[in-house]
Amino acid sequence: LFGSLAKVFLPIFVDRANPESRDLVKHEIESRANAVADGVFRSPVFLFPEGTVTNGTSIITFKTGAFSPRLPVQPLLVQFPHTPGHIHPSWGIPSPSLGEIFFRLMCEPY
Repeated sequence: LFGSLAKVFLPIFVDRANPESRDLVKHEIESRANAVADGVFRSPVFLFPEGTVTNGTSIITFKTGAFSPRLPVQPLLVQFPHTPGHIHPSWGIPSPSLGEIFFRLMCEPY
């Protein structure tokens, strides 16, 4: 289910174990951003330039690859309300799987 849903957004995944992955992802970001700017690709490019999640108390340094196309960006804040006893999408070590986090967020009453 999660994989099928993710494909709708045409994700670009980074393989953190592969040193060449960063360059491939950077090239794909540039290619898609330019295609959107040229009107060839209609879907916007969503990026999470921090490259990870935090405990929600601050923003960490952005990765530069997200901004390499040097095209205008629209900042967006994703905020999750959090109360004790409810799931929060940031985690520590050991961490739940991405699928488990997604499932738990979808079950969370708003």
